[in-house]
Amino acid sequence: MTTAITTITTPLGTTQTLTGTSAKDDFFTFDSTSSSNGFSASVTTDLSQNTDGTLTYKILDVVKNITTTLILPSLTSPNAIEYINRQGATTAASNGLFQIMAPGDYSNSTISFMNVYGTTGSDTVKLPLSATATANFWGGAGEDVINGAGGTSSLYGGLGKNTLTGNGSIQVMSINAPHEPVGVTA
Repeated sequence: MTTAITTITTPLGTTQTLTGTSAKDDFFTFDSTSSSNGFSASVTTDLSQNTDGTLTYKILDVVKNITTTLILPSLTSPNAIEYINRQGATTAASNGLFQIMAPGDYSNSTISFMNVYGTTGSDTVKLPLSATATANFWGGAGEDVINGAGGTSSLYGGLGKNTLTGNGSIQVMSINAPHEPVGVTA
């Protein structure tokens, strides 16, 4: 049984702290379906991990210039929120239920699509070849080491000297850095 924590349908311009239940299927819904007081058609989101292990999910309505910030419990917390239910995106692939995984916890090879975000600083993101999901990896600023999954991967190193290794089928491999890369292997 899934547990809905809250639904965000309008830009709030506030910070909210969310808490899940002890169930392993908690989610919140971000619905940007057009309405008179809802989100505009131009919305960006960002999910990052804080130094204390909590997560920050920012929703920026670019047209209205309003940011809504959600603070989520650490993924190791018994009250973690494990999913984001995204609705109303302009591309169908951006809609649906997305699992949030703890760093290094990529064991669920039944997931068909995943986004993995590094933090500011040097990150190591290595997925096993058994993870056959289509995956996007963002290293962020720092000297990152990113190994793609066994499925189709897009790797974005970010600023800094990065090592990017594609294990499955590579769609995009981007260093995005003013420095020479340490290494890129397709």
